[in-house]
Amino acid sequence: MTRKLLTLALISVICCGCNTTEKISPVPFNKVELTDGFWKAKVDTVISVTVPFSLQQSETAINRFRQCIDFIDGISDVPAAAHRFISSDMYKVLEGAAYSLMTRPDKEIEDKIDYIAELISKVQRPDGYLYISHICGNPIVSEMGPKPYSFVVHSHELYNMGHLYSSLAESRMFRCSLAPATIFTFAVVFARVGLIS
Repeated sequence: MTRKLLTLALISVICCGCNTTEKISPVPFNKVELTDGFWKAKVDTVISVTVPFSLQQSETAINRFRQCIDFIDGISDVPAAAHRFISSDMYKVLEGAAYSLMTRPDKEIEDKIDYIAELISKVQRPDGYLYISHICGNPIVSEMGPKPYSFVVHSHELYNMGHLYSSLAESRMFRCSLAPATIFTFAVVFARVGLIS
């Protein structure tokens, strides 16, 4: 009962305590400076510990890009191992790293992102396609389909690209030469599977 009364009191204060003529404007998160001991310490830990650790944990995915490049360039006859979603995990980490750089620049993290972006641009096809298992020609057909975009419901091709685009939107990765046809490719695939008309 006490909890319900406190909740009702809080709602009343929020609803009645605001002047309706005042406009509330959003503030970009990177323009907010935390000064308290609790949240500032948490954010500092994320930036100084979690992001570098997450980039380190992405090394398996990063290595797949190196293996794919070696396979494409004929340096190795062993393609990168087929995997549906490991690239998207790395793209999510890149997104978080990009957000952290917006609040606190870090040369080491920037250099790592630039390096990964360069690997991505070397693997991506000129038409914008980017899915290592199909590029290397060794997809697990039951999980990825026999050819690009033939099994998008389960292959993670679009899911992976969505996370890459999120990381691109928040980072300096635009400097890498990702193929301009990528957005068009997305539109064509979305139309094929009925997501857009």
